[in-house]
Amino acid sequence: MNEQRRRHERIAVARPVVVQTSSGMQIRARLVNLSLGGAGIVYSAPAEHGAVLTLRFTIPVAERLVTLSLRSQVRHTHLRTDGHLIGFQFLDISDAETAAVRRFILSVKGMRTQE
Repeated sequence: MNEQRRRHERIAVARPVVVQTSSGMQIRARLVNLSLGGAGIVYSAPAEHGAVLTLRFTIPVAERLVTLSLRSQVRHTHLRTDGHLIGFQFLDISDAETAAVRRFILSVKGMRTQE
């Protein structure tokens, strides 16, 4: 996606994620970036553009772990040396979920500026 079109800043992360298909199948992958509007994961196979899947991952927020389960739509897939980078846009994210992601992003950015 063109960086000028991106509405939300993405941060690099390295967290496990479970992708659940509409049939209920669960796939383990790696969450590699996160923003208020979406996420990027790396998996060994591509995903169908436009597919709606659920991403489930845990982030530390205010010294506790928050598990998010977010309906997301595949926006792009790119082949990399470590697998397929699959970009997702979050659908129907609640205010509480948005607040948790925002706090996590701010805490990660704060830690990186202290390094």
